[in-house]
Amino acid sequence: MMEAYLANPERMAWEVVASVAPPDPPVDYMAWAGGNVVYPPSSPFRGPFDPRKWPLLGRIFGALAPDHPCKYVTLLGSAQTGKTNIALIFLGGTIDQRPCPMLYVQASDGNAVKFSRTKWGPFARSVPSLSGAFPSGGAKEGGNSTLYKERTDGRGWLLIAGANSEVSLSQISCAVVVEDDLSKWTDNAAGDPEPQADSRAKGYLEAKILKIGTPLLKDNCRTTRAYQGSTMERPWTPCPHCNELFVLDWENMRRSLEGDDADPTQVHATCPACDRAIEEYHRDWMMERAVWRAEHPERESYSVGFWTWTAHWPFTPWVDIAREWLAARGNPAREQVFLNDWAGEVFDAPSDAPPWEELQKRADANERRRGIVPVPALRLVFGIDCQGDRVEWALWGFGRGRHRWLIDAGVVPGHIRETETRKGLSEVIAREWLVEGAAGRVVADLAVIDAGYSLPDVQGWAKVHPGMRGVHPATGKPRPGVIMIRGAPGDAAPVLKLVKQVREDGRLIKTSRRFFNIGASPLKMGLYYDLKRPDPLQDGYVDLPYGIEGAELQQLTAERRREVKRRDGSKKYDWVKPEGQANEQLDMAVYAAGGAYRLRWEVMSDQQWAELEAERAALLDTSPIVDLEEMLLRAASKPPRGLPTAASANTAGEASAPANGVRTPDAGTLVQPQKPGRRW
Repeated sequence: MMEAYLANPERMAWEVVASVAPPDPPVDYMAWAGGNVVYPPSSPFRGPFDPRKWPLLGRIFGALAPDHPCKYVTLLGSAQTGKTNIALIFLGGTIDQRPCPMLYVQASDGNAVKFSRTKWGPFARSVPSLSGAFPSGGAKEGGNSTLYKERTDGRGWLLIAGANSEVSLSQISCAVVVEDDLSKWTDNAAGDPEPQADSRAKGYLEAKILKIGTPLLKDNCRTTRAYQGSTMERPWTPCPHCNELFVLDWENMRRSLEGDDADPTQVHATCPACDRAIEEYHRDWMMERAVWRAEHPERESYSVGFWTWTAHWPFTPWVDIAREWLAARGNPAREQVFLNDWAGEVFDAPSDAPPWEELQKRADANERRRGIVPVPALRLVFGIDCQGDRVEWALWGFGRGRHRWLIDAGVVPGHIRETETRKGLSEVIAREWLVEGAAGRVVADLAVIDAGYSLPDVQGWAKVHPGMRGVHPATGKPRPGVIMIRGAPGDAAPVLKLVKQVREDGRLIKTSRRFFNIGASPLKMGLYYDLKRPDPLQDGYVDLPYGIEGAELQQLTAERRREVKRRDGSKKYDWVKPEGQANEQLDMAVYAAGGAYRLRWEVMSDQQWAELEAERAALLDTSPIVDLEEMLLRAASKPPRGLPTAASANTAGEASAPANGVRTPDAGTLVQPQKPGRRW
């Protein structure tokens, strides 16, 4: 029986199509940038893009090419090291060589607009092939607006969005997604924006998702997590003396700056093999010969990640890195900025305070008693917390070297809307405080009140006070300024950010430029970091007075930073406290620290501190003390144990309020009700 073989018509059809429609040419982003990108004189890159000057980029752009099998590419590293420039070339090369729908996501809507106007717009206008791809008319002509760019031929578009807007991250499908400044993204109304953005590329087999960011906290950094799930590649550089490959990182360079007398001009790296010094002039030679090595090469087909830091690139002299480190050393807030933005490393932030019992022992051994202002405490700030039946306050002092002192704390009974409560609180912040060893007294600089509870009532009290320290028009006496704050979520929240208007119960309330979002999480981490310092002479030491109660210290150390589950099953880090444990002292310490930042506590110059010290010196006691109470206060470094004396306001020559909150006859001031067992 004869067998007959017939041709497959479907196969023949596809062979004909393949013969007349060859595959797209490979996309080469390095070559495209070399032939199209010219940076203006104002750019740190200046002039035509030269691939020979950027040897590390070849591997990165290779992973971004459509013929590479990976879906995710992560760029982790220091700030200002060209990561966004890589993203611009990726976008521009894709639009020009492989047009498709693209999504570029910034941390917020405001940052999205800023990126479009200051980064993408100038870049696209400087590349002839890109400027001709979009409408040439006004900013809103056709498919050309600030946040939406569509090619005139309809073959592709670019949507620029903010991660805080869940609407912008829905109802679109994109072949390319870029997630910039990923470490600073916070949850939006729909939850975690990162998987929301990732899901926009689900419909494309050759999708590319580029994640870009500077590392932040060790346990809660999105970009770091993405990098740790990738190939985890770092550049290995040859030693110019022995040719052995090693990783040039900050820890290697930091060893040349150990000791209190470190000289930033002597900064250098050290070869682990031959132990010889490697100077900055060796950098270009080393980076030209650097090779990427992956810690997890088995992940190549799915997720590729790259890490670099400031010292790898020619934009910043090594001596500047050294100076920045020496200026930041010992200051947790500045150390975090250095490690994140300069060294490209995560910061291991404290999540727990020291045990309150240890702090109690420290306070019990203190010669300074509660209610006395130390001479070096040159800035005084109230932190004020409003509750349903009371208003609590704490006064903190701040001085050179980031030292801070808890001065006193108390309670004004009643709701902030009540006339007597407002009057009592106004009298508290206007109080004059006795300075250690001085004949005069001082008034606080600023009061920071939480407006997250009952904003209209808080604003009603705050608006009768100046925004910054001034003089009372009737009495001529100094009076502190008052600002309102509310907590802002996230570990990367700025310490203070002005809020011009806010909605409360559907109403739009203007805040007269004295309402701020406060970064509670970084301030709590900084406080816990400093509470662990044992040496009173050490920068950042927190001084707690004799007479503070254990219950108050438990409040000061109430919260722990822990991993918690979201409703959608994902995880995040947040500050939590035991059920039933009060935390007002911690909140007020954070508010006061935010106020100190408002007064530029951490960045004041030596001359500014010297001027404040001269003012304080004028108060030093040079004449006999005739006030009997003040003489007794100064004569005794510590009061007798268990003596049932009035509360801390006595140190300022005022009687303390009794438990019922009745105003005292001499000063009319509402102060802290007495608690059983108070050690004073």
